Amino acid sequence: MTVTYKIQQFTKTSKQLSTRVLADTIADKIKSDQDSVDFTDVEMISSAFADELVFKLKEKDVNFHKVVLNPNQDVRTIFQIVNKRRSKLLKVN
Repeated sequence: MTVTYKIQQFTKTSKQLSTRVLADTIADKIKSDQDSVDFTDVEMISSAFADELVFKLKEKDVNFHKVVLNPNQDVRTIFQIVNKRRSKLLKVN
């Protein structure tokens, strides 16, 4: 079974909570589901939020392969996307 979290579900929350608290909340949900998690609308995930979510997932010992960013594209983990962004930044600098 795959659980889908649409970023819109967290829109109201994200206005009230910091990125760190929001990432912690989502990481807890992922850990408690013990299943694959699809994040749709990947474009709406900022790199700062992705960084924070990766940190929280590591902190909670969550398997990154459970996290699927967009079921309609290649299956990539948030971890891979963050690393890709970092490598692009390094190339620019």
